[in-house]
Amino acid sequence: MIASIALDLGTTSIKAGLLDRDGVLGNIVAHPAPKITVNAGRYESDALAYAETAEKVLDECVAQAGDCKSVGLCSQRSSFLIWEKSGGRPLTPLISWQDNRGVPSCDALQAHERSIRSLTGLPLTPYYFAPKLRIVLHENPAWQTRLERGELLAGTLDSYMIWRWTGGQHFLIDASMAARTLLMDIRRQQWSPQLCGLFGIPLSMLPEIKPSTGLQLRLGNGLTLQASVGDQSAALFASVGEDRAEALVNLGTGCFVVRYLPDEEFTLDGYLHTLVYQDRAQHAHFALEGTL
Repeated sequence: MIASIALDLGTTSIKAGLLDRDGVLGNIVAHPAPKITVNAGRYESDALAYAETAEKVLDECVAQAGDCKSVGLCSQRSSFLIWEKSGGRPLTPLISWQDNRGVPSCDALQAHERSIRSLTGLPLTPYYFAPKLRIVLHENPAWQTRLERGELLAGTLDSYMIWRWTGGQHFLIDASMAARTLLMDIRRQQWSPQLCGLFGIPLSMLPEIKPSTGLQLRLGNGLTLQASVGDQSAALFASVGEDRAEALVNLGTGCFVVRYLPDEEFTLDGYLHTLVYQDRAQHAHFALEGTL
């Protein structure tokens, strides 16, 4: 019996499979993601082509799913785009998490690195959403005005796909993806006015933060989105069970070592702090992460 469809929005490939009630994944469909072009540290791909490829992968998987209408999503963290609210046309390419155009942002905010890390659990680096978006808006000042007026939307890849699949009805991000933006207070799981002020990103233009599970979002293709998480969160959740002393080593486009943190622990000791997921009761589960 198929329990759910699983869709992975990866950096180099997009995959979907059928998950049975014993947790076994099969009938995997995979297509290469659109080619990423690299120019002076800028990593970009065609956002619309990415969305259309993801939809093709999902359609091919749905054709094998029988009566199953449930889907769970995991997405590459920190990749984002800006798109038009009317019609959904991407205004930017899909800007990859690998992109380092945010270096000037990090240089300008070095004096605030300690407070940024305290609030987010993350170092101040250009790989995250906020430093890159700050530069994009500096280079295109008219876009910030249009974002503030609600004519444009800016969000991570998952936010765009969910917005697209719900016909523009839901502009949201789950807590695990929001935690990788450098704009969320990781303890409160809310956008931080202090961080938004530092990066010059109005809080009002950000998507609504939702729990990672229990979403129950009806999509235009007839599926119901039950869960949405970042890719490393999904890998940890799938690989490490009740024995939370285990660590996951995950080798892909990036390399990651992740271990759950007990609820009572929250220390800043050189590792990244990852919000693995927020459950439907809005309880957050954390991990330590080493990233290469």
